[in-house]
Amino acid sequence: MYFINSFLARLSKIWATFLLINISLFSTTFAQYITPYQPSRDEVLDSYKEAGTLDSLARNSVYKTNVDAHWQEDNKGFWYKNNLANGDSDFFYVNALTGVKQKAFDSAKLTESLNKLIGSQLAEGKLSIKNIKYD
Repeated sequence: MYFINSFLARLSKIWATFLLINISLFSTTFAQYITPYQPSRDEVLDSYKEAGTLDSLARNSVYKTNVDAHWQEDNKGFWYKNNLANGDSDFFYVNALTGVKQKAFDSAKLTESLNKLIGSQLAEGKLSIKNIKYD
């Protein structure tokens, strides 16, 4: 009985090796005859049109997806702008030492003060701020 089990075990190893060699030879030979996919000009144009459509659909409906950090000179914190619906913006300051995030300023008070100062009617949340420096 031991002899039969040993013989079957060796036979299965030989058979597995034979299959493995044939599969590798076949796949190597077969791979030489496969041409890589080359899309046509129309397929490329259609793909770009579809990507542009998806981008325009997401452009006005996806917010708060990234942080463009504006680091302070002392590297202890940074501020960033969140773009919101309707073109509004929120500004936040993050203290990098403590990890505390807070609004960079009160947008309503700043807009009101600027409107008084320059005699204009700036809209809250529509401020175009390029730089903020904290002391």
